[in-house]
Amino acid sequence: MLKSIRKKRGMAASLAKKKVPTGGDTGRNGERKKSSEQKIDNIKICDLICIRCSEVETLGHVLGYCPKGELLRNNRHHKVRSSIATTLRKAKWEVYEEVHCLAENGSTRRADIIAIDLRNQRSLILDPTVRFEKDDQQANNVNDEKKYIWRDTK
Repeated sequence: MLKSIRKKRGMAASLAKKKVPTGGDTGRNGERKKSSEQKIDNIKICDLICIRCSEVETLGHVLGYCPKGELLRNNRHHKVRSSIATTLRKAKWEVYEEVHCLAENGSTRRADIIAIDLRNQRSLILDPTVRFEKDDQQANNVNDEKKYIWRDTK
């Protein structure tokens, strides 16, 4: 049983990269509709499809993408943000949460935390992210992504 579960997880990850057609969709009550049934290594592709949104179901998909878990993801993010803000306040930083900012090109952003250390004359824009780790470069990739997003903000 465990071997077949691992095989399905591996297959789902490889299918997510290949964008294999699912051959099905979900009905009103979440039941699967099957227009055709494809198999790879005797595993039905429809068994690897998320019943909520018809994407390939992987752990990363469920934790970080599927609309079904959006409220839980947002709540988790807000708890992390609040925890960081509280820690900075205890360290005598001036802290602002959910600050609306304007980029040089006119687009708007919302900073999760702007922290100011008046004693040392420095400030930080903090944009915490909770992501599913897919490799050992995930933290660096997210850091680069966040720097790119905030590069033009005043």
